[in-house]
Amino acid sequence: MDHNPYSQSHSEIKPDGKKSHTKHQDVRQRKARNAYERALLKLPPGITVPESWFPTDEEMNESFLAQGYSKEELPRIRKLYHERINKRFKDAKRDTVNVIGLKPSKGDQIYAVEIPGSPLSIRLWNGGLLGQGIYSLDFINTETREPVNPPRDYELYPCARVGEPPYMPLISWERAMKIPDEKIEPGAERFSIPHGVNCCLKRHGMDDFWFEVPRSTIGVQMTATTA
Repeated sequence: MDHNPYSQSHSEIKPDGKKSHTKHQDVRQRKARNAYERALLKLPPGITVPESWFPTDEEMNESFLAQGYSKEELPRIRKLYHERINKRFKDAKRDTVNVIGLKPSKGDQIYAVEIPGSPLSIRLWNGGLLGQGIYSLDFINTETREPVNPPRDYELYPCARVGEPPYMPLISWERAMKIPDEKIEPGAERFSIPHGVNCCLKRHGMDDFWFEVPRSTIGVQMTATTA
């Protein structure tokens, strides 16, 4: 099940409990078929999760067919998929999930850095991985504070020191999951970045822009106002 969105979603769900203000147009019947989906239904009402976390049989079939399974195998593969999820929860001796990486909700503490010569800012927040020394990062419209997906010529390079030659660019969660650009929802893209690093933003035809990631808990520079 390499790189299918369903297995990736399960592997990426971790502790947090943040609310999401991402808007989703897809509305479907949420009927739990495995322990993971039952756990999602137990999340507090204020937490909104994407409808895609409750894939329909048809969506699962499409994914499995793309992985090379035959139509005749689909009922068995779906059953095996649910059984594997149930076993993970049984082995972990739990029936709940925690969430990382959801976008900030109203009142959450965030840190924003305006990008020179751009209508965008870089936003950092506690995405549930502060214990591991990691912030969540995305791009927002400076004026409206609404999240946006970065232009494709924007690349972030974390470095230990300012001016150090960049090594590897940050890759968003969505691109790491190999989600095609056209299927990434507007404003959904997010990144992870360690505490305390310096970071270089490279843009085509523009000077490099350096900024420093906070070293510990984010102080309030800007407070999220969207819900």
